[in-house]
Amino acid sequence: MKLLYIEPKNPPSSEPVLDDITGKVTAAWRYRSFSDISFRGFHTHVCGGKNINSDNRDHPIPGGLLTNSLAIHYIAFHRDEVPESDIALIEMIELLPEIPTKKELNGRLFD
Repeated sequence: MKLLYIEPKNPPSSEPVLDDITGKVTAAWRYRSFSDISFRGFHTHVCGGKNINSDNRDHPIPGGLLTNSLAIHYIAFHRDEVPESDIALIEMIELLPEIPTKKELNGRLFD
């Protein structure tokens, strides 16, 4: 099942939402496994006038879910566009919340 595969249409919030939901997504990202499967391209998300690029892979995270490299950014800055079904899946992740770094919040996960 895929988690946080959204294409936000609204501007980002002025400040990130830093709560247990964002913390669980951060923890899940940090415990991800690496997939050998890559796709031919990447997703570009225009956010507040800046381009933020995803990588070209699905990322398996704890709980049998797949997510993308913009997951932390989406949950922190585009919470109002995240489906309730995704929030419910995040709440079921059995990891302690972790605080995201500024790079993680901005989708820069591989610098």
